[in-house]
Amino acid sequence: MNYLWIDTFGTLQLRNQKVTVSHFPTQHAKELLAFLLLHPHIKHNRLKVISLLWPECAEDKGRGRLNTELWRVRTLFKKVGLAPETILQTDRESITFSPNSIIKIDYEQFKMLVNQGIKELDPEKKELIFSKIIGLYKGDFCEDIFTDWCIIERERLSRMYLSVLGSLMRCALDRKSYQETIAYGETILRLDPLREEVHRALILCFANLGLFSKAAKQFHLCSQLLWEELRILPLPETVALFDKLLIERYHTHTNFPPQKENQEELRQTYLHYQEVSARLSQLMESAGAL
Repeated sequence: MNYLWIDTFGTLQLRNQKVTVSHFPTQHAKELLAFLLLHPHIKHNRLKVISLLWPECAEDKGRGRLNTELWRVRTLFKKVGLAPETILQTDRESITFSPNSIIKIDYEQFKMLVNQGIKELDPEKKELIFSKIIGLYKGDFCEDIFTDWCIIERERLSRMYLSVLGSLMRCALDRKSYQETIAYGETILRLDPLREEVHRALILCFANLGLFSKAAKQFHLCSQLLWEELRILPLPETVALFDKLLIERYHTHTNFPPQKENQEELRQTYLHYQEVSARLSQLMESAGAL
């Protein structure tokens, strides 16, 4: 069967096995298609659509513009071998987009998998479902459309994606797969650097991999970001975790004979401790001055 894939994450595009259409004749044609993709199988009043695309436009002029953009959307469907009349029903008052079974929309697949994952109680099956979402989310929803309704949906989907990544990170951490946990955590922090629970997970993973220097840097980064962006200190559990790691690190080294390499590593550990302690003291002093 010849499927038509419609990608909404990243750049909006239509593609089949032979043709990919990512160039739209106008921005309004792209916005119209995106709106219809968000709300399939619904009869949309033409005046409502006009108000979304051309808020200040008079009705008569708006109807003419809408007809032109509908013609352009139909032309795009024809380019990918789809008869537009089979999925786009219009009359003088309404527009309905009714995708059939050969149309695969990543947005709809994303929502379906998220809902399946939320309902799944088995941790392994949940992780398997959520892992499929990673390949779908190639970027922000319709990243080059900046209308209010699109921005709202983009932010909602981004939050859902971050939640999925968080679940995958916790699953990996439960399995003690520390490298995988770090990969998920770093992806989350690129999108939302202020997630303290993610910083905490990375600190733990780095420590368990024997990368204490990276654990110390992660704690320092977390403290700095929280203070610079939110004017708050790390949570007590974050400080307690790093304090615990410092103590364990110290005892590990003091239990070994005073070999030169152990002494050097202990010296580095102490230097990291001094650096982080000094930074926390500065933050606490600043907080007290507010």
